[in-house]
Amino acid sequence: MAENIQNQEQEVKQEEAKEEVKQEEKHQESSVELGEKEKKIIDEIESLSVLELANLVKALEDKFGVSAAMPVMGVAAGVQPGAAPQAGEAEEKFR
Repeated sequence: MAENIQNQEQEVKQEEAKEEVKQEEKHQESSVELGEKEKKIIDEIESLSVLELANLVKALEDKFGVSAAMPVMGVAAGVQPGAAPQAGEAEEKFR
């Protein structure tokens, strides 16, 4: 039984080590060269809770008069205005 616990602890440690390597690779894969100042900011942001991050986003939006929300498209992708299917046309496509 003690061996099982030790094996499980080793597996957990190995998984944690793999996750750390993945996180490090993410930082290295960035297509943008960052200076130390930017890297510190990213490290600080990573340590924030979800609530703290939401508050930060709101404060930045207010300060700079911008929105972090995705723009909403007025027309669905692939649909042309005025191109509504004629009666019976949609049924024919799915037969």
